[in-house]
Amino acid sequence: MPGFVDAFDLQMAGWLHAQATPPIAAFLFAITTLNSLAGLAAMTAVFSAWLARLRERAWIATAIAAVAGAALLNAAVKLVVHR
Repeated sequence: MPGFVDAFDLQMAGWLHAQATPPIAAFLFAITTLNSLAGLAAMTAVFSAWLARLRERAWIATAIAAVAGAALLNAAVKLVVHR
């Protein structure tokens, strides 16, 4: 018996599929790409370069550690919930 979250997920998936147009699909693909591991690495590199320009070395290490930790946590959760 599916729970509320499953039912809501199916409803949203159906609604999104019904709204699908090439521009919306391209926009959602761009969002997905930005949030990929490569996208996050690129954003972290740009942010770290900005911090380096400000001579904030401690914050560079903090930013890199936070993003790496979040990526590892994300991978671990996906393994646990089989996604």
